[in-house]
Amino acid sequence: MLLPAALIALAGGLIGGLVGRSIGADDDVAGTGCPAATIAEQVLPSVVTLAVTNGATSGNGSGEVIRDGGYILTNDHVIAPAGRGGRIDVLFSDGRTAPATIVGRAVQVDLAVVRVAAPEPLPLIAVGRSSTLRVGQPVVALGAPLGLSGTVTAGIVSALGRDIPVPADGGQTAVLPGAVQTDAAINPGNSGGPLVDCDGRLIGVNTAIATVPNEAGQGGGGSVGIGFAIPVDEAMVVADQLINRGP
Repeated sequence: MLLPAALIALAGGLIGGLVGRSIGADDDVAGTGCPAATIAEQVLPSVVTLAVTNGATSGNGSGEVIRDGGYILTNDHVIAPAGRGGRIDVLFSDGRTAPATIVGRAVQVDLAVVRVAAPEPLPLIAVGRSSTLRVGQPVVALGAPLGLSGTVTAGIVSALGRDIPVPADGGQTAVLPGAVQTDAAINPGNSGGPLVDCDGRLIGVNTAIATVPNEAGQGGGGSVGIGFAIPVDEAMVVADQLINRGP
């Protein structure tokens, strides 16, 4: 259960900001021996920034390359505008860009897979397991908050097994099943990006944050240390189904 004073906001973002080197990666996550700098070097090549446009509507999010052939896992709310005649452009960590097409969408759990036509194999993210996560273990989040590609933040697993309702495309409500709660800073633009363990293995897909309402009853726009990621065990089952079945 969420506290009544908390609002859930999707971690999608407006297009803007800079493409730069990773920031916020310390050599050690909270003194645990988790090598965030090494993790950033290892994982960032498989992390992408997604720029989505459709007429006057634009936004950005994050994703990770999960399978040979240019398959990228992200959140459905990141790419939803492109499902109605929009465009998705993928920015890689080396500065290259490529257009992407939607492979499949799972609106009910806020996941989607897109694909780029890559002339050569892309670096793949290593996939871990969420079933073995423990509260208190260190984790690292990577993505493009506020359009700042290559951003790295660190924290711990704060809680497990949260079922988090979030807004979805077409006025629907999605549910993040058994979400991983983390205090690693997640902000608008981090949506779809990876949450990884100390071995750099994907253990969750960053999706939403809790915000504290202001005097107008609206949520704030940034991290208050309560973020939610879809567990990788569930996310990869959905991703495989989307790739195998298509839209």
